[in-house]
Amino acid sequence: MNKGLTMALQSLNPNTLKAIMRKNIISGNMEKFISKCNDIDLPLYAELIVGLPEETLDSFKDGVYKLIEMGLDNYCGIYPLSILPNTPFGDPNYIEKHKIKYTTTKALYYHITENEIDESEEEKIVVETSTMTFEDILKAHEFKWFMMINHFFGLTQFISKFFKNYSDIDCKDFYEKLQEHFNDNPNTVLGNEIKELRVALKEVFTENRYWGWYLEDKRTWEFDEASIVKIWKKVDLFYEEIKDFILESNYISDETILDTVIYFQKNSIVNPNKKYPYKLKLPYNIHDVINKGKPLTNGGYELTVDSNARKNYKGDYIKWCRDLFWWGRKEGRYKSIMESVSDI
Repeated sequence: MNKGLTMALQSLNPNTLKAIMRKNIISGNMEKFISKCNDIDLPLYAELIVGLPEETLDSFKDGVYKLIEMGLDNYCGIYPLSILPNTPFGDPNYIEKHKIKYTTTKALYYHITENEIDESEEEKIVVETSTMTFEDILKAHEFKWFMMINHFFGLTQFISKFFKNYSDIDCKDFYEKLQEHFNDNPNTVLGNEIKELRVALKEVFTENRYWGWYLEDKRTWEFDEASIVKIWKKVDLFYEEIKDFILESNYISDETILDTVIYFQKNSIVNPNKKYPYKLKLPYNIHDVINKGKPLTNGGYELTVDSNARKNYKGDYIKWCRDLFWWGRKEGRYKSIMESVSDI
């Protein structure tokens, strides 16, 4: 159970669930269920699929946003739709009804060396349906990656939650504008990752490219896992660019508060280059605003910050990524453990 309780939803779109002959048994009480799991510290994650019949790009994105608004923050596993034997997706009549098209890609293997890749193994992955074009499918995979690194792997999760509680900016507004901003700024840290991802994704579906990226251990990593490593190596610049985005978006004008929010955000993720535990002093009660919905107050606050099992990674990015974003992602192990000490 400590690895996470699974909500295998596949989709939150009623038309899609009907088309795949499925019903989510907690659909009417999902928010209450997520809240209960959060209250008792039971790790919970959801599973969704890209490319299901009757799903649109907008309905897919709205499903992810809905889960976040319900309080799902640790992880959301999002997978491409694979055509498997003895399922409706292998039925010619079903395929024709939903105008399903698929392509053959390399097998969905990660964390292996180039020599370990079996060229003979392949996947049949859906690339078009009656409600999603090939371009929509590519955008859905890009959106999955974008939300994974920024929210479910935590890079901007705490900033987003702060603005939700501080000024009622919902996650859809925040992340839609965030993605649009960095789409338009390809020379930034995140903008460059988006640009490289788009090239890689198209090659996966059209040129038989392997899934994922290689890191310095010479193994393939999922696109989102590898991006976390690449971005964290430029983390200070990344958050300077996030600050620029927030100021341009007019979410807040007080730079002292914004600097504190970003400083809190940076310390909310286990840092591979820090020694734990340590004390964190803040001029505002950012922790209470994010986690308890309290009003923002100024006066000086101190937190104890620790990592899970007090691990110190001493700059070992591969071990850090393996422990927190591969093995530990379902229970949100990447998050720092923060506890209030006292008012300063």
